[in-house]
Amino acid sequence: MKVYKVKGTENKVELLEMTTSGIVKIRDFATDEIIEITQQVFEIAFEPTEYKFIANVTSKGDIQKKEITQLDIDELIENAQVEIIELFGKCTMVAVQLENGFVFIETTKSKNADNYNKEENVQNCFARIKQRIWDLESYKYQS
Repeated sequence: MKVYKVKGTENKVELLEMTTSGIVKIRDFATDEIIEITQQVFEIAFEPTEYKFIANVTSKGDIQKKEITQLDIDELIENAQVEIIELFGKCTMVAVQLENGFVFIETTKSKNADNYNKEENVQNCFARIKQRIWDLESYKYQS
């Protein structure tokens, strides 16, 4: 992706297309607006920048998304690898590895084996993992 900035400012645009007929198409990062200008205007008004994206964005929707939903969290969990381990008759460990490789681990324990409820402990672990994912995903979309 070729990124240029308006000379004398920090406003950045993406060079989309430069046609043989002298028309240049750019996308303004601030407004997401597609603008067509002449090549002469482009050369006068814009300069290359060292700005680089850390990650490739696969679709326009990924750029415009501004919030996380419960559906998003549920989808991340559904596509994850999950391991549930019972330990010593009174502990539960839930490990969730997301598709990108990030791992969450939560544990619960009971004071003794008589009070141990594996299903309840698994649900508690999942609730904590979902909250941690929610917090991280929400942070990603802060402006």
